[in-house]
Amino acid sequence: MINDLSETAIKYGEELNQLSDKLKIANDQLRDQADRYLAEIGKWSDSMKNKDLDIDQENF
Repeated sequence: MINDLSETAIKYGEELNQLSDKLKIANDQLRDQADRYLAEIGKWSDSMKNKDLDIDQENF
């Protein structure tokens, strides 16, 4: 009985470790994707600022 419980606990512990590893990988992938999106937003924002400056200079 105790051996069965120990084996079950070990099995669940191993499964939890595998799930934890998968979550870490998914988290890293999401963070990388978010960083790429933020970089694109930054480029777009800079582009819009430059266009605003061009328009302002044309008005003078």
